[in-house]
Amino acid sequence: RDVTVSIGTASNVDFVSSGSGGSLDTVTVVGSNVVNPIDVSSVESTTILTAQQMKAIPVGNNATSVALLAPGTVRGDAAFGNLASFGGSSVAENQYYVNGFNITNSFRSLNYSQVPFEAISEQQTLTGGYGAEFGRSTGGVVNQITKRGGNEFHAGGNIYYTPSSLTSEQRNVYKINGNLRSDNSEDTASSARANVWASGALIKDRLFAYGILSYGRNESDTFGSVLSAQNTSSTVKTPNWLIKLDWNINDANILEFTSFSDDQRTESQI
Repeated sequence: RDVTVSIGTASNVDFVSSGSGGSLDTVTVVGSNVVNPIDVSSVESTTILTAQQMKAIPVGNNATSVALLAPGTVRGDAAFGNLASFGGSSVAENQYYVNGFNITNSFRSLNYSQVPFEAISEQQTLTGGYGAEFGRSTGGVVNQITKRGGNEFHAGGNIYYTPSSLTSEQRNVYKINGNLRSDNSEDTASSARANVWASGALIKDRLFAYGILSYGRNESDTFGSVLSAQNTSSTVKTPNWLIKLDWNINDANILEFTSFSDDQRTESQI
């Protein structure tokens, strides 16, 4: 129970024997809870964070913010989606996976399908030395594993809310001659997200299920340039969900099913 098994890395289990003749009268299992142990059996440069670790550190609730914790990564230009750049490569040279399935936009590689952040069990960030199973990438790889059900029933929910009054103010923009170019003093922005999830066994020891419903809403008012005198109001709604089923057919075969939606709806008024 104390052994930590992470994605893509080896886990050590030490068995200590006692008594004569090498008989195992007592078995002691020693596990390491180090955040990022060095795996000498692999040449991969990888950083792995579990859901518990991501909750314990101040990081944004998205895959890119977690990936930027890995060494050799920097945030790319906002014009290309604020994605992570690995080792100086273009942000379009990365690949993204969920439960082994490639979710990268194959047209431009500048975005990817996103699962609800609360559904992520582990995120593996590969910055180099990874194998052929992660193809089409000359930058880095973000590999996510979602949560899954067990024999015990679990359920929960949470709400994140950031009011406009607690959001930092945007600075005004001035021309070189000192004239005001953009008045941002009246800009406002607020966000809220609610999550509800449940997991358990549909058939004990055989069929397990995990599901989550996530709804987010971001609102912003931008006044922009003093020359255009236009006010833009924007509302972004993200009604997302994920379902994960695991069927232990027998001791040698497992069937997994993952389905999710990352629908996003934007309403703008000028």
